[in-house]
Order: sequence, then C-alpha cells, then structure tokens
Amino acid sequence: MKTLCWLLCLSLVCLSACRRKRTTAPTAPETSAPPAAEQPAAKDGSASPAPASPAPPEPTALFDEHFGILTQGLLTFKRDKNRAPRDWQELITTGYLKKMPAAPPGKRYTFNPASLDVHMVNQ
Repeated sequence: MKTLCWLLCLSLVCLSACRRKRTTAPTAPETSAPPAAEQPAAKDGSASPAPASPAPPEPTALFDEHFGILTQGLLTFKRDKNRAPRDWQELITTGYLKKMPAAPPGKRYTFNPASLDVHMVNQ
C-alpha cells in the first residue's frame, strides 16, 4: 500500500512538471496620444492634430503570410487527394484556398508540383 501511494505521488509530480505551459504572444506596448491637455498647442491656441495612424505591415511580412497560406493549401490538398493540384485555380475551386493572394506588381506566385515549394517569379 505504501508503494502504491509513492507511485501515485511520483506520477502526479511528473504529470504536473510535464504539463504544457501556456504562452502568450508578445504584444507591442500600447502607445496612445497624450490627452488634449498634454498636446502642444498650435500658434492659434488650438490643440495640434492627433498623430497619424500606425504604418501598414511591412510588405515582406505580408508576403511571408501569403507563402504560408499558399503552402498550407498545397499541403492540405496533397494530404487529402494524394496528388499535387494542377494549378492554383484547382485549389480555389476545391475550397483549399478562399482566393489567390495578391502578389507584388510584375510578380506572380508559382509552385513546384514535385516538392510543393511556393515561389514568386516575374510575370
């Protein structure tokens, strides 16, 4: 009986130590415009306009996201159908992609049917 209690305690300790810890994605610190009382006054005595909205995401980050979406669609199609799709349109018509992400001007997305690698090439 004593051995059983020790084994139970040991297994509980091991399980609690092995439990997956939740992690949260780091967030950017919030920046807000100072209250109107703290904003510098314009020459005419009125408060200065609020600062411009944050800049849009970097293009490279956006295209990295596009590569991820396209690759995921290709891999899921390959897993389900046991073959590579003929073209991007087949992924869209079968529902593996909602729509084709926009490539930069003068470029287009393509993929290698053998390896399913996504590439961006000149048009």
